[in-house]
Amino acid sequence: MDKGPFKNQQYYQQIIEASLGGIIVVDADGKILLVNKIVEGMFGYSREEFLNMNVEQLVPERFRAKHPEYRAMFHKDPKVRSLGVGRDLFGLRKDGGEVPVEIGLNPIEAESGKIVLASIVDITERKIAEGKIQLEKRKLEEVLDLEQGLNTIFDANKLFDFIVEKTANILEADRCSLMLIDKHTDNLVVKGCRGLEKSFVIADHSINENFIARFVWIQCTPVLVKDIEVDPRFSRKNRLSYKGKSFICTPIKLGDDIIGVINVADKNSGADIFSEIDLKIIIMIAHHVAIAIENASLYKELNYLTITDPLTSMYNFRHFAKSLDREIERIKRHEGNLCLFLIDVDDFKSYNDTFGHLAGDLLLKSISEVFKDGLRKIDIACRYAGDEFVVILLETNISQAKIVAKKIIQAVGQLSLKRPVTISIGIAACKKNMDRSDLVQKADVALYKAKKNGKNKVYVLK
Repeated sequence: MDKGPFKNQQYYQQIIEASLGGIIVVDADGKILLVNKIVEGMFGYSREEFLNMNVEQLVPERFRAKHPEYRAMFHKDPKVRSLGVGRDLFGLRKDGGEVPVEIGLNPIEAESGKIVLASIVDITERKIAEGKIQLEKRKLEEVLDLEQGLNTIFDANKLFDFIVEKTANILEADRCSLMLIDKHTDNLVVKGCRGLEKSFVIADHSINENFIARFVWIQCTPVLVKDIEVDPRFSRKNRLSYKGKSFICTPIKLGDDIIGVINVADKNSGADIFSEIDLKIIIMIAHHVAIAIENASLYKELNYLTITDPLTSMYNFRHFAKSLDREIERIKRHEGNLCLFLIDVDDFKSYNDTFGHLAGDLLLKSISEVFKDGLRKIDIACRYAGDEFVVILLETNISQAKIVAKKIIQAVGQLSLKRPVTISIGIAACKKNMDRSDLVQKADVALYKAKKNGKNKVYVLK
Protein backbone atom coordinates (compact mmCIF):
# COMPACT_ATOMS: atom_id res chain seq x y z
CA MET A 1 0.00 0.00 0.00
CA ASP A 2 2.90 2.35 0.64
CA LYS A 3 4.07 3.11 -2.85
CA GLY A 4 5.41 6.22 -4.53
CA PRO A 5 6.70 9.21 -2.61
CA PHE A 6 4.46 8.57 0.38
CA LYS A 7 5.09 6.15 3.20
CA ASN A 8 1.33 5.73 3.60
CA GLN A 9 -0.40 6.14 0.25
CA GLN A 10 -3.78 5.05 1.57
CA TYR A 11 -3.63 7.63 4.33
CA TYR A 12 -3.03 10.47 1.85
CA GLN A 13 -5.75 9.13 -0.43
CA GLN A 14 -8.22 9.38 2.44
CA ILE A 15 -7.15 12.96 3.07
CA ILE A 16 -7.72 14.16 -0.49
CA GLU A 17 -11.05 12.27 -0.68
CA ALA A 18 -12.22 14.38 2.24
CA SER A 19 -11.69 17.55 0.19
CA LEU A 20 -14.78 19.36 -1.09
CA GLY A 21 -13.00 20.05 -4.39
CA GLY A 22 -10.94 18.16 -6.92
CA ILE A 23 -7.38 17.29 -5.91
CA ILE A 24 -4.49 16.07 -8.10
CA VAL A 25 -1.04 15.35 -6.68
CA VAL A 26 1.89 15.19 -9.12
CA ASP A 27 5.63 14.82 -8.85
CA ALA A 28 8.26 17.25 -10.12
CA ASP A 29 8.00 15.78 -13.63
CA GLY A 30 4.24 16.16 -13.79
CA LYS A 31 3.46 12.45 -13.27
CA ILE A 32 0.11 12.01 -11.54
CA LEU A 33 0.46 10.37 -8.13
CA LEU A 34 -2.95 10.78 -6.55
CA VAL A 35 -6.45 11.94 -7.58
CA ASN A 36 -9.75 11.97 -5.75
CA LYS A 37 -13.16 10.89 -7.00
CA ILE A 38 -14.20 14.46 -7.81
CA VAL A 39 -11.37 14.67 -10.36
CA GLU A 40 -12.34 11.28 -11.80
CA GLY A 41 -15.87 12.55 -12.39
CA MET A 42 -14.62 15.86 -13.75
CA PHE A 43 -12.36 14.40 -16.44
CA GLY A 44 -13.89 10.97 -17.04
CA TYR A 45 -10.76 8.87 -16.38
CA SER A 46 -10.52 6.08 -13.80
CA ARG A 47 -7.96 6.31 -11.00
CA GLU A 48 -5.87 3.59 -12.62
CA GLU A 49 -5.80 5.53 -15.89
CA PHE A 50 -4.78 8.70 -14.10
CA LEU A 51 -1.79 7.00 -12.44
CA ASN A 52 -0.37 6.23 -15.88
CA MET A 53 -0.70 9.81 -17.11
CA ASN A 54 1.23 13.06 -16.98
CA VAL A 55 -0.78 16.07 -15.84
CA GLU A 56 0.04 17.89 -19.07
CA GLN A 57 -2.25 15.42 -20.85
CA LEU A 58 -5.16 17.10 -19.07
CA VAL A 59 -4.34 20.50 -20.57
CA PRO A 60 -5.37 21.08 -24.24
CA GLU A 61 -2.42 21.70 -26.54
CA ARG A 62 -3.85 25.05 -27.67
CA PHE A 63 -3.81 26.22 -24.08
CA ARG A 64 -0.33 24.96 -23.33
CA ALA A 65 0.96 26.75 -26.43
CA LYS A 66 -0.72 29.97 -25.38
CA HIS A 67 0.34 29.77 -21.71
CA PRO A 68 3.83 28.21 -21.52
CA GLU A 69 4.08 28.98 -17.81
CA TYR A 70 1.89 25.96 -17.12
CA ARG A 71 4.53 23.70 -18.61
CA ALA A 72 6.94 24.73 -15.85
CA MET A 73 4.49 24.75 -13.00
CA PHE A 74 5.12 21.13 -11.97
CA HIS A 75 8.88 21.29 -12.25
CA LYS A 76 11.51 22.56 -9.84
CA ASP A 77 11.00 26.17 -10.77
CA PRO A 78 10.67 29.04 -8.28
CA LYS A 79 7.96 30.56 -10.52
CA VAL A 80 5.59 27.87 -9.39
CA ARG A 81 5.11 29.68 -6.12
CA SER A 82 4.10 32.84 -7.94
CA LEU A 83 1.26 31.07 -9.75
CA GLY A 84 -0.71 30.96 -6.51
CA VAL A 85 -4.41 30.18 -6.78
CA GLY A 86 -7.30 31.21 -8.94
CA ARG A 87 -5.79 30.60 -12.39
CA ASP A 88 -8.31 29.63 -15.09
CA LEU A 89 -7.71 27.13 -17.86
CA PHE A 90 -9.47 24.35 -19.70
CA GLY A 91 -9.13 20.70 -18.82
CA LEU A 92 -9.25 18.01 -21.50
CA ARG A 93 -11.75 15.26 -20.78
CA LYS A 94 -11.34 11.63 -21.80
CA ASP A 95 -14.16 12.01 -24.35
CA GLY A 96 -12.31 14.93 -26.01
CA GLY A 97 -14.51 17.62 -24.53
CA GLU A 98 -13.16 20.52 -22.53
CA VAL A 99 -14.15 21.63 -19.06
CA PRO A 100 -13.31 25.10 -17.71
CA VAL A 101 -11.51 24.81 -14.39
CA GLU A 102 -9.86 26.98 -11.80
CA ILE A 103 -6.57 25.62 -10.52
CA GLY A 104 -4.65 26.39 -7.35
CA LEU A 105 -1.04 25.19 -7.00
CA ASN A 106 0.64 24.31 -3.71
CA PRO A 107 4.25 22.98 -3.93
CA ILE A 108 5.27 20.88 -0.92
CA GLU A 109 8.25 18.75 0.08
CA ALA A 110 7.62 15.02 0.36
CA GLU A 111 9.89 12.15 1.40
CA SER A 112 11.10 11.68 -2.17
CA GLY A 113 11.38 15.36 -2.98
CA LYS A 114 9.22 18.12 -4.28
CA ILE A 115 5.57 17.44 -5.23
CA VAL A 116 2.72 19.74 -6.20
CA LEU A 117 -0.81 19.54 -4.88
CA ALA A 118 -3.25 21.04 -7.38
CA SER A 119 -6.76 21.94 -6.26
CA ILE A 120 -9.18 21.95 -9.19
CA VAL A 121 -12.68 23.42 -9.34
CA ASP A 122 -15.12 22.97 -12.22
CA ILE A 123 -16.20 26.54 -13.11
CA THR A 124 -18.59 25.66 -15.94
CA GLU A 125 -21.54 27.38 -14.27
CA ARG A 126 -19.46 30.45 -13.52
CA LYS A 127 -18.31 30.65 -17.14
CA ILE A 128 -21.89 30.33 -18.33
CA ALA A 129 -22.92 33.13 -15.98
CA GLU A 130 -20.00 35.30 -17.13
CA GLY A 131 -20.92 34.58 -20.74
CA LYS A 132 -24.48 35.69 -20.08
CA ILE A 133 -23.25 38.89 -18.46
CA GLN A 134 -20.97 39.64 -21.41
CA LEU A 135 -23.75 38.83 -23.86
CA GLU A 136 -26.19 41.06 -22.04
CA LYS A 137 -23.63 43.86 -21.91
CA ARG A 138 -23.04 43.58 -25.66
CA LYS A 139 -26.76 43.52 -26.37
CA LEU A 140 -27.30 46.60 -24.20
CA GLU A 141 -24.63 48.43 -26.18
CA GLU A 142 -26.42 47.46 -29.41
CA VAL A 143 -29.72 48.72 -27.98
CA LEU A 144 -28.06 52.05 -27.17
CA ASP A 145 -26.89 52.24 -30.79
CA LEU A 146 -30.43 51.46 -31.89
CA GLU A 147 -31.80 54.26 -29.71
CA GLN A 148 -29.39 56.77 -31.25
CA GLY A 149 -30.45 55.69 -34.73
CA LEU A 150 -34.14 55.96 -33.86
CA ASN A 151 -33.67 59.54 -32.74
CA THR A 152 -32.51 60.58 -36.22
CA ILE A 153 -35.37 59.13 -38.33
CA PHE A 154 -38.71 60.93 -38.66
CA ASP A 155 -40.05 59.42 -41.87
CA ALA A 156 -42.44 56.68 -40.74
CA ASN A 157 -41.68 54.13 -43.46
CA LYS A 158 -37.92 54.50 -43.05
CA LEU A 159 -38.35 54.26 -39.29
CA PHE A 160 -40.33 51.01 -39.53
CA ASP A 161 -37.74 49.42 -41.82
CA PHE A 162 -34.93 50.51 -39.50
CA ILE A 163 -36.71 49.04 -36.47
CA VAL A 164 -37.23 45.56 -37.92
CA GLU A 165 -33.73 45.33 -39.41
CA LYS A 166 -31.96 46.42 -36.24
CA THR A 167 -34.18 44.34 -33.96
CA ALA A 168 -33.58 41.22 -36.04
CA ASN A 169 -29.82 41.85 -36.03
CA ILE A 170 -29.61 42.46 -32.29
CA LEU A 171 -31.63 39.34 -31.49
CA GLU A 172 -29.87 37.32 -34.22
CA ALA A 173 -33.10 36.32 -35.91
CA ASP A 174 -34.23 35.80 -39.52
CA ARG A 175 -37.78 37.02 -38.96
CA CYS A 176 -39.08 40.21 -37.41
CA SER A 177 -42.28 42.17 -37.85
CA LEU A 178 -43.60 45.43 -36.49
CA MET A 179 -47.39 45.57 -36.19
CA LEU A 180 -49.33 48.69 -35.23
CA ILE A 181 -52.97 48.99 -34.26
CA ASP A 182 -55.18 50.53 -36.93
CA LYS A 183 -57.64 52.69 -34.98
CA HIS A 184 -60.20 52.57 -37.80
CA THR A 185 -60.37 48.78 -38.12
CA ASP A 186 -59.14 47.90 -34.62
CA ASN A 187 -56.73 45.40 -36.19
CA LEU A 188 -53.00 44.85 -36.04
CA VAL A 189 -51.41 45.85 -39.35
CA VAL A 190 -47.88 44.99 -40.47
CA LYS A 191 -45.88 48.19 -40.92
CA GLY A 192 -42.43 46.68 -41.30
CA CYS A 193 -41.12 43.16 -41.72
CA ARG A 194 -38.11 41.01 -42.42
CA GLY A 195 -38.41 37.41 -43.56
CA LEU A 196 -42.23 37.32 -43.85
CA GLU A 197 -44.08 35.88 -46.83
CA LYS A 198 -45.38 38.50 -49.27
CA SER A 199 -48.84 36.94 -49.12
CA PHE A 200 -49.03 37.72 -45.40
CA VAL A 201 -47.81 41.28 -45.79
CA ILE A 202 -50.09 42.14 -48.71
CA ALA A 203 -53.19 40.54 -47.21
CA ASP A 204 -55.67 42.29 -44.91
CA HIS A 205 -53.88 41.83 -41.61
CA SER A 206 -56.61 40.80 -39.24
CA ILE A 207 -55.46 40.25 -35.67
CA ASN A 208 -56.50 36.63 -36.14
CA GLU A 209 -53.64 36.15 -38.61
CA ASN A 210 -51.15 36.09 -35.74
CA PHE A 211 -52.74 34.80 -32.57
CA ILE A 212 -49.53 35.19 -30.55
CA ALA A 213 -49.52 38.90 -31.39
CA ARG A 214 -53.23 38.98 -30.55
CA PHE A 215 -52.55 37.38 -27.18
CA VAL A 216 -49.77 39.88 -26.42
CA TRP A 217 -51.99 42.77 -27.45
CA ILE A 218 -55.01 41.70 -25.40
CA GLN A 219 -53.05 40.54 -22.35
CA CYS A 220 -50.64 43.49 -22.56
CA THR A 221 -47.74 41.21 -21.69
CA PRO A 222 -44.57 40.07 -23.46
CA VAL A 223 -44.18 36.35 -24.16
CA LEU A 224 -41.29 33.99 -24.71
CA VAL A 225 -42.26 30.78 -26.52
CA LYS A 226 -39.53 28.15 -26.49
CA ASP A 227 -41.55 25.53 -28.38
CA ILE A 228 -44.82 26.47 -30.04
CA GLU A 229 -45.90 22.84 -30.24
CA VAL A 230 -45.79 22.20 -26.49
CA ASP A 231 -46.39 25.66 -25.02
CA PRO A 232 -49.76 25.33 -23.23
CA ARG A 233 -50.75 28.88 -24.18
CA PHE A 234 -50.41 28.44 -27.94
CA SER A 235 -49.99 24.71 -28.53
CA ARG A 236 -50.19 24.06 -32.27
CA LYS A 237 -48.16 22.49 -35.05
CA ASN A 238 -45.30 24.72 -36.16
CA ARG A 239 -45.84 26.26 -39.60
CA LEU A 240 -43.65 24.79 -42.33
CA SER A 241 -42.34 28.22 -43.34
CA TYR A 242 -40.71 28.65 -39.92
CA LYS A 243 -37.33 27.06 -39.25
CA GLY A 244 -37.61 27.21 -35.46
CA LYS A 245 -40.34 26.68 -32.90
CA SER A 246 -39.29 29.52 -30.62
CA PHE A 247 -40.74 33.05 -30.68
CA ILE A 248 -40.69 36.24 -28.70
CA CYS A 249 -43.29 38.97 -28.88
CA THR A 250 -43.77 42.14 -26.84
CA PRO A 251 -46.28 44.98 -26.78
CA ILE A 252 -45.28 48.51 -27.74
CA LYS A 253 -46.71 50.83 -25.10
CA LEU A 254 -47.12 54.57 -24.89
CA GLY A 255 -48.04 55.24 -21.29
CA ASP A 256 -50.95 52.92 -20.58
CA ASP A 257 -51.89 52.53 -24.24
CA ILE A 258 -50.71 49.71 -26.51
CA ILE A 259 -49.97 50.94 -30.02
CA GLY A 260 -48.62 47.69 -31.48
CA VAL A 261 -46.38 44.67 -31.05
CA ILE A 262 -42.95 43.45 -32.18
CA ASN A 263 -42.62 39.79 -33.21
CA VAL A 264 -39.29 37.96 -33.61
CA ALA A 265 -38.78 34.37 -34.78
CA ASP A 266 -36.23 31.96 -36.29
CA LYS A 267 -33.16 32.59 -34.17
CA ASN A 268 -30.11 32.01 -36.37
CA SER A 269 -27.19 31.76 -33.95
CA GLY A 270 -26.21 28.78 -31.81
CA ALA A 271 -29.26 27.38 -30.07
CA ASP A 272 -32.44 28.12 -32.01
CA ILE A 273 -34.33 28.94 -28.80
CA PHE A 274 -34.76 32.50 -27.58
CA SER A 275 -33.62 33.16 -24.02
CA GLU A 276 -34.73 35.28 -21.08
CA ILE A 277 -32.00 37.74 -22.07
CA ASP A 278 -33.56 38.01 -25.54
CA LEU A 279 -36.92 38.73 -23.95
CA LYS A 280 -35.40 41.41 -21.73
CA ILE A 281 -33.71 43.00 -24.75
CA ILE A 282 -36.84 43.09 -26.93
CA ILE A 283 -38.78 44.74 -24.08
CA MET A 284 -36.10 47.44 -23.94
CA ILE A 285 -36.23 47.82 -27.72
CA ALA A 286 -40.03 48.21 -27.62
CA HIS A 287 -39.70 51.04 -25.10
CA HIS A 288 -37.37 52.99 -27.41
CA VAL A 289 -39.51 52.14 -30.45
CA ALA A 290 -42.63 53.57 -28.78
CA ILE A 291 -40.88 56.90 -28.18
CA ALA A 292 -39.52 56.97 -31.74
CA ILE A 293 -42.95 56.28 -33.26
CA GLU A 294 -44.49 59.02 -31.15
CA ASN A 295 -41.75 61.47 -32.20
CA ALA A 296 -42.26 60.57 -35.87
CA SER A 297 -46.00 61.08 -35.48
CA LEU A 298 -45.51 64.48 -33.84
CA TYR A 299 -43.04 65.46 -36.54
CA LYS A 300 -45.54 64.49 -39.25
CA GLU A 301 -48.30 66.45 -37.50
CA LEU A 302 -46.12 69.54 -37.07
CA ASN A 303 -44.99 69.30 -40.68
CA TYR A 304 -48.64 68.98 -41.76
CA LEU A 305 -49.56 72.09 -39.79
CA THR A 306 -46.77 74.12 -41.39
CA ILE A 307 -47.94 73.32 -44.94
CA THR A 308 -51.71 73.20 -44.41
CA ASP A 309 -54.36 75.90 -44.43
CA PRO A 310 -56.22 75.63 -41.10
CA LEU A 311 -59.65 76.58 -42.54
CA THR A 312 -59.88 74.30 -45.58
CA SER A 313 -57.22 71.69 -44.70
CA MET A 314 -55.79 72.25 -48.17
CA TYR A 315 -52.10 72.90 -48.74
CA ASN A 316 -51.09 76.51 -48.11
CA PHE A 317 -49.08 78.98 -50.21
CA ARG A 318 -45.79 77.77 -48.69
CA HIS A 319 -46.35 74.24 -49.92
CA PHE A 320 -47.64 75.48 -53.28
CA ALA A 321 -44.51 77.55 -53.92
CA LYS A 322 -42.18 74.72 -52.93
CA SER A 323 -44.11 72.15 -54.99
CA LEU A 324 -44.36 74.30 -58.10
CA ASP A 325 -40.63 75.08 -58.04
CA ARG A 326 -39.87 71.39 -57.76
CA GLU A 327 -42.20 70.38 -60.60
CA ILE A 328 -40.90 73.10 -62.93
CA GLU A 329 -37.35 71.86 -62.35
CA ARG A 330 -38.49 68.30 -63.01
CA ILE A 331 -40.02 69.03 -66.41
CA LYS A 332 -36.89 70.96 -67.34
CA ARG A 333 -34.87 67.80 -66.81
CA HIS A 334 -37.45 65.46 -68.29
CA GLU A 335 -39.90 66.28 -71.07
CA GLY A 336 -43.45 66.57 -69.76
CA ASN A 337 -46.57 68.69 -69.41
CA LEU A 338 -47.53 70.93 -66.51
CA CYS A 339 -50.56 73.21 -66.21
CA LEU A 340 -51.59 75.63 -63.50
CA PHE A 341 -55.11 76.69 -62.47
CA LEU A 342 -55.63 80.02 -60.72
CA ILE A 343 -59.18 80.02 -59.33
CA ASP A 344 -61.27 82.84 -57.85
CA VAL A 345 -64.71 82.67 -56.22
CA ASP A 346 -67.00 85.05 -58.09
CA ASP A 347 -68.58 87.80 -55.96
CA PHE A 348 -67.21 86.30 -52.73
CA LYS A 349 -67.21 89.68 -50.94
CA SER A 350 -70.91 90.10 -51.63
CA TYR A 351 -71.63 86.60 -50.34
CA ASN A 352 -69.57 87.25 -47.23
CA ASP A 353 -71.21 90.62 -46.55
CA THR A 354 -74.71 89.21 -47.07
CA PHE A 355 -74.50 86.00 -45.07
CA GLY A 356 -71.61 86.64 -42.69
CA HIS A 357 -68.09 85.35 -42.24
CA LEU A 358 -69.15 81.94 -40.94
CA ALA A 359 -71.16 81.33 -44.11
CA GLY A 360 -68.21 82.57 -46.14
CA ASP A 361 -65.90 80.13 -44.37
CA LEU A 362 -68.34 77.30 -45.03
CA LEU A 363 -68.39 78.27 -48.70
CA LEU A 364 -64.59 78.04 -48.93
CA LYS A 365 -64.62 74.66 -47.17
CA SER A 366 -67.27 73.36 -49.58
CA ILE A 367 -65.25 74.45 -52.60
CA SER A 368 -62.13 72.78 -51.17
CA GLU A 369 -64.08 69.52 -50.98
CA VAL A 370 -64.90 69.85 -54.69
CA PHE A 371 -61.17 69.99 -55.42
CA LYS A 372 -60.47 66.94 -53.27
CA ASP A 373 -63.20 64.94 -55.00
CA GLY A 374 -62.59 66.16 -58.56
CA LEU A 375 -58.80 66.00 -58.83
CA ARG A 376 -56.33 63.15 -59.08
CA LYS A 377 -54.12 62.22 -56.14
CA ILE A 378 -51.04 63.41 -58.01
CA ASP A 379 -52.50 66.92 -58.52
CA ILE A 380 -51.68 69.54 -55.90
CA ALA A 381 -54.54 71.83 -54.81
CA CYS A 382 -53.75 74.76 -52.50
CA ARG A 383 -55.45 77.76 -50.97
CA TYR A 384 -53.61 80.68 -52.54
CA ALA A 385 -54.99 83.66 -50.63
CA GLY A 386 -58.42 84.72 -49.38
CA ASP A 387 -60.93 83.30 -51.85
CA GLU A 388 -58.30 82.27 -54.41
CA PHE A 389 -57.08 78.74 -55.03
CA VAL A 390 -54.37 77.20 -57.21
CA VAL A 391 -54.06 73.72 -58.65
CA ILE A 392 -50.87 72.19 -60.08
CA LEU A 393 -51.84 69.57 -62.67
CA LEU A 394 -49.00 67.15 -63.33
CA GLU A 395 -48.57 65.43 -66.71
CA THR A 396 -51.51 67.40 -68.09
CA ASN A 397 -51.76 69.37 -71.35
CA ILE A 398 -54.06 72.33 -72.08
CA SER A 399 -56.86 70.24 -73.62
CA GLN A 400 -56.96 67.92 -70.65
CA ALA A 401 -56.76 70.84 -68.21
CA LYS A 402 -59.81 72.51 -69.83
CA ILE A 403 -61.88 69.35 -69.33
CA VAL A 404 -60.94 69.20 -65.65
CA ALA A 405 -61.66 72.91 -65.17
CA LYS A 406 -65.16 72.66 -66.66
CA LYS A 407 -65.99 69.70 -64.38
CA ILE A 408 -64.90 71.69 -61.34
CA ILE A 409 -66.98 74.72 -62.37
CA GLN A 410 -69.99 72.45 -62.86
CA ALA A 411 -69.50 70.78 -59.45
CA VAL A 412 -69.23 74.15 -57.66
CA GLY A 413 -72.46 75.28 -59.34
CA GLN A 414 -74.25 72.27 -57.81
CA LEU A 415 -73.25 73.01 -54.21
CA SER A 416 -76.09 73.58 -51.72
CA LEU A 417 -75.26 76.98 -50.28
CA LYS A 418 -77.07 80.15 -49.20
CA ARG A 419 -77.26 81.08 -52.89
CA PRO A 420 -75.72 79.71 -56.10
CA VAL A 421 -71.99 80.30 -56.35
CA THR A 422 -69.70 80.30 -59.37
CA ILE A 423 -65.94 80.34 -59.88
CA SER A 424 -63.63 81.56 -62.61
CA ILE A 425 -60.51 79.66 -63.67
CA GLY A 426 -57.44 80.89 -65.50
CA ILE A 427 -55.22 78.21 -67.07
CA ALA A 428 -51.57 78.49 -68.03
CA ALA A 429 -49.17 75.85 -69.36
CA CYS A 430 -45.55 75.81 -68.30
CA LYS A 431 -43.12 76.48 -71.16
CA LYS A 432 -39.36 76.17 -71.38
CA ASN A 433 -37.35 78.81 -69.50
CA MET A 434 -40.37 79.77 -67.34
CA ASP A 435 -40.08 79.99 -63.58
CA ARG A 436 -42.75 80.04 -60.88
CA SER A 437 -43.28 83.78 -61.15
CA ASP A 438 -43.74 83.60 -64.93
CA LEU A 439 -46.24 80.74 -64.72
CA VAL A 440 -48.31 82.30 -61.92
CA GLN A 441 -48.39 85.66 -63.72
CA LYS A 442 -49.59 83.97 -66.89
CA ALA A 443 -52.35 82.14 -65.00
CA ASP A 444 -53.29 85.38 -63.24
CA VAL A 445 -53.76 87.13 -66.60
CA ALA A 446 -55.91 84.21 -67.77
CA LEU A 447 -58.03 84.47 -64.60
CA TYR A 448 -58.49 88.21 -65.19
CA LYS A 449 -59.73 87.44 -68.73
CA ALA A 450 -62.17 84.82 -67.41
CA LYS A 451 -63.71 87.27 -64.93
CA LYS A 452 -63.79 90.09 -67.45
CA ASN A 453 -65.65 87.83 -69.91
CA GLY A 454 -68.56 87.38 -67.51
CA LYS A 455 -67.25 85.11 -64.72
CA ASN A 456 -68.13 81.43 -64.30
CA LYS A 457 -65.69 80.89 -67.18
CA VAL A 458 -62.49 79.05 -68.05
CA TYR A 459 -59.88 81.03 -69.93
CA VAL A 460 -56.61 79.76 -71.39
CA LEU A 461 -53.89 82.23 -72.10
CA LYS A 462 -52.24 81.29 -75.38
